[in-house]
Amino acid sequence: MMLADTHCHLDYPEFDGQRQAVVEQARANGIGMILDPGTNLASSKASLGLSRRFDEVYVAVGVHPNDAEEWQANSIEELRNLAQDKKCLAIGEIGLDYYWDKTEPAHQKKILNAQLELAAELGLPVIIHNREADDDCAEMLCQWQQSLMANASPLAQRPGVFHSFSGSASMGEKVLAHNFFIGVTGPVTF
Repeated sequence: MMLADTHCHLDYPEFDGQRQAVVEQARANGIGMILDPGTNLASSKASLGLSRRFDEVYVAVGVHPNDAEEWQANSIEELRNLAQDKKCLAIGEIGLDYYWDKTEPAHQKKILNAQLELAAELGLPVIIHNREADDDCAEMLCQWQQSLMANASPLAQRPGVFHSFSGSASMGEKVLAHNFFIGVTGPVTF
């Protein structure tokens, strides 16, 4: 049985000098695939570089809501170009984050919407970051999934995952009803 690590920020500086050992340890423990989601353009590019270095590493490209201030007029075109790589499997890590208050919610929504449109255009699922933005995030994602259905996009059946889900039970039921997966990680412990 092959295991997959579906969310590992192997491009982060904390892994400097250790990436080879991390991948080798993963390989030794039956992990045959590691998905490294970008959090901004530089991170997405670094992830792609790692995917060329390690057969097991695949990527998602995107701009995280906490990096939304880096968004430029040409960012969507750069993401489109990066997403053309055969090792790019998703658009992410994207979403809304009202906890850190780093970027105005309206700006976060604009960037999320642009990246959702890109995912629909390319037929790629999304990796969603949602923190203290349940209502807005659910509304945007459910509308997007309904739009995919209306356009008969195969992506509508498995549009993506809510990474590190920490929402309410009703939020979970809503996103599951719209065919999203829910990633259960450490936050469920607190």
